[in-house]
Amino acid sequence: VSTAQPPTAAFTTTVAPHASVTTFDGSASVGVNAPIVRWAWRFGDGTGVIGSAPTAKHIYASAGTYTVSLTVTDSNGTSTVRAFNGRMVVRNGRPVAKARQTIVIP
Repeated sequence: VSTAQPPTAAFTTTVAPHASVTTFDGSASVGVNAPIVRWAWRFGDGTGVIGSAPTAKHIYASAGTYTVSLTVTDSNGTSTVRAFNGRMVVRNGRPVAKARQTIVIP
């Protein structure tokens, strides 16, 4: 029996000046055994959003450097956590389900 492998998270960013809309696109993320169904964004300023679509928008209140992260979960529930049912690993979560990027907001 093989375990469900984690998806791979990847994203691009279109940076805008503070008080304007910065966009994030996680559609480069790939599900190995199942499609991705959840994109959890952390914008590096204490805020975030969880959604069922690969894109997100955010307005930064001030200029600065922020570390943005994206954690993806596939329809098997596989993400960054390994699940063990007492007999076998059923979801082989790994860090590849999470991507980080440092951005500079002017």
